Amino acid sequence: MAALDVSASADSPEKSFGDTIEIRVDVIHPVPVTSAVFPALTVVMRLAEHREAIQAETERITLRTRVRSLEVVETWLHGIVRDEREARVRIKLQLGLVQEELESLRRLRFS
Repeated sequence: MAALDVSASADSPEKSFGDTIEIRVDVIHPVPVTSAVFPALTVVMRLAEHREAIQAETERITLRTRVRSLEVVETWLHGIVRDEREARVRIKLQLGLVQEELESLRRLRFS
């Protein structure tokens, strides 16, 4: 709290009384003056920190998005490989059945 002293003369246009009036005023700042006034350097430094934080967060989001995309591609490729393996197993089974059928026909022919 700061006190302000103001002296005023009680002069009148017609006559000077020669007395002074002392007025005291208490000034209360709701926010301390030191926290309301920022030096320009502090403001610039804070902006730089926020800019760096925003850039870092953007990079994290970009990396997370890329990782998720790669996971989707990986899942898709695993599905393709699984389907190819299943197709290969089916083809081998069919080939085995065809070979058995040929063997039985060969036996019938030469018997």
